[in-house]
Amino acid sequence: MGSAEVILVASGVSANIFYGIPAITEECFSDKLKKADGTIIQISRGDYVTPGRINVIAQHGPHHILGLNKAYLKHVDAVICVSKFSRNQQRGFGISGRKIDVVPNGIDAAIFNFNSNNPQLASFIYAGHIRGYKGIAIMLRAFMEVHQNHPEASLNLYGENMTWADNEEGVDWLKERNYLDRAGRIAWNRVSADCSAIQYGGEVTQEELAALFNGIAFVICPSVIPETFGLVSLEAQACGCVPIYANHGGYPETIISITPRFAFEPANHTVLAQTMLKAIQENPDAARRSKIAEEAANCTWDRTNKAIASIIDRAETRRSILRKLVSFFKR
Repeated sequence: MGSAEVILVASGVSANIFYGIPAITEECFSDKLKKADGTIIQISRGDYVTPGRINVIAQHGPHHILGLNKAYLKHVDAVICVSKFSRNQQRGFGISGRKIDVVPNGIDAAIFNFNSNNPQLASFIYAGHIRGYKGIAIMLRAFMEVHQNHPEASLNLYGENMTWADNEEGVDWLKERNYLDRAGRIAWNRVSADCSAIQYGGEVTQEELAALFNGIAFVICPSVIPETFGLVSLEAQACGCVPIYANHGGYPETIISITPRFAFEPANHTVLAQTMLKAIQENPDAARRSKIAEEAANCTWDRTNKAIASIIDRAETRRSILRKLVSFFKR
């Protein structure tokens, strides 16, 4: 392994720091990478990198770093994490804390921005995969309880309607209510027949999602497993839509300083329902939503990429100093 290479591992990029925004990444790093014969690699467990180059490695999750053996990790210059939560996970894998940098994900401010958000008081939205680990069943149960007290409330869900495994969180409840079709996906017509305020809108574009955020009061982030970041929370805030989020993983780190904290104990539909009722009661006005969006608008991909570029510069400088030291002591 050559002493001139610079290696970075991007850990926990659930929101696709690298491979999800290739145009932005190429523009930001192309000169640096081409100059040093570098490459961008997406890595999964068991994959390996190309020696002799700058390797910017994008991972799906923190566990994939196990694909890099300890001998290789000695040569890693920096591990880029999207949250402090992810950083703590990497420390648990034995990576030196001095090599770890936290660079939060960003939003596309040209798409996710505030546009006179004046939503209905008790309107809720979910955007993401329709799967058990995302807390879908817990959210449905919670909303049905909320709807009994607030018949004007609404819940709209968007995202891929995926097949549920028999061991997924909430699948037994869905089966008891006969909410799964033969393929194991949620039959939304049956859900809406029991509660017409729940509507499934399928998959949408980012532009469509931004428009939806601007017309809805709260976004629910109910994952039962810790997310490394939770980009949907930040995108929603940029549109003035306030998150109600599971209080674990990287979600708390996505909440803008002036955004009210509507956190709940994960995997608990009763507590989620209580938190939703609290959010309705304390509903932020349009002026506060505007300020939330204004602050969230600063959390852009451009800021993210500048931070990563700085890390690359630092790694290159450190490698240069090490080469000079080695050359000096070999005299």
